[in-house]
Amino acid sequence: MTRFVILHGAYLTGRAMAPLSRCLTEEVPGAVVSAPDLLGHGIEACAADVGLSAQAAALAQRYMGEGPVLVGFGFGARVALQALRDWPAPPAGLVLIGAGLGPAWGPSTVAGLAARGHTPAPRAAFLEPLMAGWFASPSSGNVRGLARIAGQMTSGAFDRVLAATRVPAGRIGGDRRVPTLILHGAADCNRRPSEAQALAELLEGEIEVFLEGGHALPFEMPGAVAGRIAGWHARCFAPAAAAAE
Repeated sequence: MTRFVILHGAYLTGRAMAPLSRCLTEEVPGAVVSAPDLLGHGIEACAADVGLSAQAAALAQRYMGEGPVLVGFGFGARVALQALRDWPAPPAGLVLIGAGLGPAWGPSTVAGLAARGHTPAPRAAFLEPLMAGWFASPSSGNVRGLARIAGQMTSGAFDRVLAATRVPAGRIGGDRRVPTLILHGAADCNRRPSEAQALAELLEGEIEVFLEGGHALPFEMPGAVAGRIAGWHARCFAPAAAAAE
């Protein structure tokens, strides 16, 4: 049995990752998939400390003993990297989607919108253009659906999470290495292809590029994403499982 723990992006919730959760359950026989709310989001909205170390510690209490594969999107990818660094027993593997080494860039990021006069807040006027920038081909349904989820945050929770996303990355993963897959959309306006490649080289991982995908791969093409994860999982983990039998 493989436990996958999907870590959502900033301002979202675990329920937002349901399409990817369903597809991953179908693609990997016997997989158990969880998508918890990160601190500061959903049922964890009241958490005072939503920083990367606190996020990793909270996840360790729930999942470390199961040796999970962490699947992180955006901010969730940074949390997964923090878990690799902090957990006494590292996760079995990492899948990092829409990830990079430095702060996100581009006109549709929080920083980009703020530079154009938009005030960061959990309101549709700010969230919809933010979410639209995540997609290679945004549809009103996708954008409004994600903005509606993010719009349920309180101003306090939104501000705490925003502050956590702005903290510079520390030493990525320490010196640990586990099987790692980097998934990148060629049309990602938040992360350059060179960032994904640099991350893959640093972590000695594999990289897969979706030519028609943007930043929001788990929402644009969850089936294709799950299929790539399943293929990687079979290559990395099936031989070890067979040898153990």
